[in-house]
Amino acid sequence: MKLTKEQTQEILKTIDKVERQTEDFTLTLRRARRAIEMNDQSAPELLLTAYEQKERATLLCRALPIYSPEPLLREKTTKALTDAAYAKCGYTAEGWFCAVIPTLLPKKRNTSIGYIKEIMYASLERFFMDKPMRKFGKCTVIFRHVYNRDNPKRAWRDHDNIEIKTVIDAIALFVMEDDSPHVCQHFYCSAEGDQDKTEVYVVPQEEFLMWCKIQLSIPDNGLKLYDSPPQKQV
Repeated sequence: MKLTKEQTQEILKTIDKVERQTEDFTLTLRRARRAIEMNDQSAPELLLTAYEQKERATLLCRALPIYSPEPLLREKTTKALTDAAYAKCGYTAEGWFCAVIPTLLPKKRNTSIGYIKEIMYASLERFFMDKPMRKFGKCTVIFRHVYNRDNPKRAWRDHDNIEIKTVIDAIALFVMEDDSPHVCQHFYCSAEGDQDKTEVYVVPQEEFLMWCKIQLSIPDNGLKLYDSPPQKQV
């Protein structure tokens, strides 16, 4: 199968972005090396910038094979991506559904959104392959953006600039009865941790305040997740 004109343009556009990010990364790394050699105080800031540039380039590269019209290649790509960086799914002790994505979500209108979409659907399909789905009614979908505490606070982003629709669409298909505004609320917060990641929770609306209390003491490795909702004590 041949690529369509639109697919070709999208791939070339993404490759251009990867090349620019890679060039910027190389330049920043050289500047960081010089700063370290000269004991310049700008070295830590330059190293952080290099890290961010490399992460953006990596996300863009991960999205490239997804544009392939070959079903077999897309299947292999999805499996490889899932094995390398799938979202960890499960239920908390309270019975809330949780998906832990091992990266921060991209900004809106970012090309790497396609990568996140593939990861979410592949991860959810794998998790529910041999188990029933629990469908939540009125619920709150919570996005907890966890930032590596070793990075400066300037790396934290505004919540309204982060792409969440792709994640909500995937999760709604598997664990929600409806994602319309009258039954589904959204909540966003940020926290420090030992690595960058995104925790997504689906919590019944009447239990949202309980989650707010629990989230204050969530450990770096996250809440313990189970394959099925634990039976609540009556």
